[in-house]
Amino acid sequence: MAVRRGRLALVNKQIITADHLNATHLGKRITINSLHGAVVSGRLKEISADYAIMPSLASYFPYKENKTLEYSKGVHIILHLSNQVNDDIKATVREDTELQVEDEQVDHFVNVFGKMVRLEKETQ
Repeated sequence: MAVRRGRLALVNKQIITADHLNATHLGKRITINSLHGAVVSGRLKEISADYAIMPSLASYFPYKENKTLEYSKGVHIILHLSNQVNDDIKATVREDTELQVEDEQVDHFVNVFGKMVRLEKETQ
């Protein structure tokens, strides 16, 4: 009887913004996208958020005497990623940054007489 084992990885991809990232995404592969393609990717180990209060220089122009400087609050999401070579990467993104979330589901198959049969979880 010719039996051959195999694996098939099914990848479910979705694009979200960083402000929609939550604990259900831990352990999944996250790719940070930019206008020119992927910046960095890795498995999500930890997420946190912080904010920074920065002066808004646009509010200061055109210059007028005794005009007060306005401030803006920016939210930053800090991603702790781990890639294939087990490097730890800390990336800080804005809340509107596009992220690609990949959920990998691995199914195990066996080839029995030329027919691929999916193994149940108990036999894997």
